[in-house]
Amino acid sequence: MSLSKVFGSGLKWSRRLGQMGQALLGARKELVGTDSLGNQYYKKFEMDPDLGVEKEHRWMVSPRGHNHAYTYDPNRTPVEWVGWLRGARDNPPTPQELERNEMSRKHMQMQVKELKVKEERRRRLKREEEAAAEEGAPLSIEDSGDRKGSQAETQSSSSKASGPTATSQEPMEFWQPGGK
Repeated sequence: MSLSKVFGSGLKWSRRLGQMGQALLGARKELVGTDSLGNQYYKKFEMDPDLGVEKEHRWMVSPRGHNHAYTYDPNRTPVEWVGWLRGARDNPPTPQELERNEMSRKHMQMQVKELKVKEERRRRLKREEEAAAEEGAPLSIEDSGDRKGSQAETQSSSSKASGPTATSQEPMEFWQPGGK
């Protein structure tokens, strides 16, 4: 009787030894990196008994050292690391990539603040112009004299002052969540 009949082929034998070693010793985890929040990212290869191949398992350990499943905020985990954890990317993010993306995010936040300030200024000026136009408008028929004549004068004076492109030069209003 040959050994291959007793123990199986060499490939099966090495797989079985690998599985026994993992079961007895446990798979070795490898620290891949840390983020600015102190989270540590690990990976290890485990044998998949159904497929008979090694599969990579990735996870994160909180700096607090406990399971933070109930206090976990996914918005605080950097996007680059989330992509690595979910398998969307093969290699973990480099420190240079993380720094470059953080600078890009800060630059984008500054641009958003500037746009909000500009939009608020534009709205304030528009409200002031509307208030000034309301103060200069006739209040009643007695004040205006001939109503038809005063309306024609206001229309002609406004078309001369503003010109035909006045409405096209005004900035467009954009939709905002929760706005009217």
